[in-house]
Amino acid sequence: MATAILDLDTLHCVNIGISGENESRKICFDTSGWIEEFPSAEIVVVIQRPTEDDPYLCANVTTADGVTTWIPSLADTSIAGQGVGELRCIEGEKIRKSVMYNVIIEESLGTTGEAPGGFDDWLSNALEQMQAVADESAASASDSADSATAAAASAAEAAEKVGESVTSVNGVAAVDNSVTITGSNIAVSDSDETTVESKFSTLETDLDAAEENISTLQTDLDAAEENISTLQTDLDAAEENIEANKPFVVSGTIASGAKTVTISDSRITENTVMVNSTLSNSGYLTADITWTTSAGQIVLSSSATSGDVTVTLVLQEVR
Repeated sequence: MATAILDLDTLHCVNIGISGENESRKICFDTSGWIEEFPSAEIVVVIQRPTEDDPYLCANVTTADGVTTWIPSLADTSIAGQGVGELRCIEGEKIRKSVMYNVIIEESLGTTGEAPGGFDDWLSNALEQMQAVADESAASASDSADSATAAAASAAEAAEKVGESVTSVNGVAAVDNSVTITGSNIAVSDSDETTVESKFSTLETDLDAAEENISTLQTDLDAAEENISTLQTDLDAAEENIEANKPFVVSGTIASGAKTVTISDSRITENTVMVNSTLSNSGYLTADITWTTSAGQIVLSSSATSGDVTVTLVLQEVR
């Protein structure tokens, strides 16, 4: 918990913590002057939260040894942003007020849910899709191969029928699978001719179907290659975005009286934002530090004069 004691005469901004915090910080005010003037007075803290119109009295406020301590509750930090506040010293009908000061509540991630699958699960799912495309293409190729085999079998069967159909040949001697013509008269029955023509017609149809299946298979293969190429492009883009958006840490020290420090880093651009910050000097508040980013550097400035302070920043590129 912070223990720095704030002076009412120079009070202008109080950082009470991060949205969602509860009774984990102490805000201490020097009210010894009020207690000396009004010994029996009650001192209260009043704030008006960001985006709201009505102020209210804060709980967890105590005063001892001239110091008023306020421990902000979940109700006080529930809305991130900039509100206003003041202290009041009340003794009977007498009321003394401090100047109004800005109340800063830093943003937080809020409530947590279940962890997402992340890049590893996304990559696994992508690879499964690629395997499914490959399996489908292989199945289509197998179907086309079966059709081509069937067409070849039909062609062989038709060729065999041709040899069997010539039943009456004058002057022809057949040896093994060859035929030698020794005369000029060949007689073929009409029914045999019709059978041969039918077989050749069936063969032509089967060959046409095989060609169509092969064409379909080529189309499927082309589509699979295009899907794989698109998937690889998406994977490359995802890896590039992950690498570009990794948070990184820089730090610099603002010397007492120097007011500014420049931190040079090639990863810093005009689109770099601050994710988190840590100050080495408890006399400083986050609100005391301002920063400006440009290509290759970030400039930190401070209006406070509480000695040297080392500022550590967690930065991230926003696209």
